Parts: sequence; C-alpha cells; structure tokens
Amino acid sequence: MKDGSEKELHFNKLRPFVARIEQIGLIFDQDDEFGELHYAPTDTVELDVNDIYNHVMDSSSGLENSQKHQLADLLSKFSDIFSSVPGSAKVKGHSVSLMPDYVPKKLKPYRVPIALQEEVNKQINEAEKLQLLNMRPTSLVEIQLLIEESEERFNEDQMNEILGVVAETLPPGPETDSKPPSEVDYEENG
Repeated sequence: MKDGSEKELHFNKLRPFVARIEQIGLIFDQDDEFGELHYAPTDTVELDVNDIYNHVMDSSSGLENSQKHQLADLLSKFSDIFSSVPGSAKVKGHSVSLMPDYVPKKLKPYRVPIALQEEVNKQINEAEKLQLLNMRPTSLVEIQLLIEESEERFNEDQMNEILGVVAETLPPGPETDSKPPSEVDYEENG
C-alpha cells in the first residue's frame, strides 16, 4: 500500500477472470496487412475413407511400403468404421459399479437456455436424419395419446383393439409389472 503496509488477500476473495467473447473482428478480403490467415475448421468438414487413404499413401507419412499397404487393407476392410457419418451402437446396455451399494444422486432437469434452443433443435434434427434417435413411442400411454391426437376418431372397442395389438408387439416395459399384455388394463380406473 502507499504507506508501506502490506495487505493480505485470501485467494477465495479474488474476483474470477471472465473471458469476454462478445466481440468479433472483421477482416475484409482486400486487407493484406495481416499476413496469411489460418481459418479454424468448421463442423461441416467431413473426411471420407479416400481422404484417409490418400494421407496414408502420402510419401511423407513415415511408413514403409509394406506398412502402408497393410494399413490401406485395414481401411478398406473396415471402411464403415472410418466413415465421418456416425452410426448407432447395438449394445443392449451396461453399468459400471464403482462402489458397492452406491446410488447416484438424481439431478432435476433443467431448461435449455433460449440462446441455445436453435442449436439444440439443429442437433436433434441432425441426429434424427442419421437415425441415431429412436423417436418411436414405447409405452401404451404414449401410443394411446398418439391415437387420441390423430384426426381419425375411434370408439372404445377400436381403441382397445389397437392397444391390444400394440401391447403384444412392444417389449415389456417397467410399467407392466411383469404381467402378460392381456392382463394389463386400467385397474386403477375401474
């Protein structure tokens, strides 16, 4: 301080640094005083197997010819794995138990901020196009809601017939309590 005394400040009392990203700099094509510009790659850049193959066969890759051909054979054999379009895993599901009797904390859902909703919708649409999301109804309640919202009108017998067919084709869910589909009914409603 000005009078020569020292002031101690705990680390927790310091203000956190917040990087400001609201600003943008524009460079016109005519401007050449900045030198060579390097552009950041975008998400739309997609490499296919041919690009990887050409890179492997490049003389500056540091591999011997036999290694290059082995790698090229592997690339052609497993070309679907090296595709830039993601696929879906056919894994039923698994869990990793780190500690016995550990139950993870249940977090409450949160709303997507308005500024990010457009990006979320874009990613969901992209995942649907790639068939990574299964948007089919899986429970009888979801199917009944879809039937009731349709423009066709069904009487109660037709509705029960449709739900019966669907209940036989759907895999059993947790809400059936291991009853066969014919015994699943509206016991609570009478």
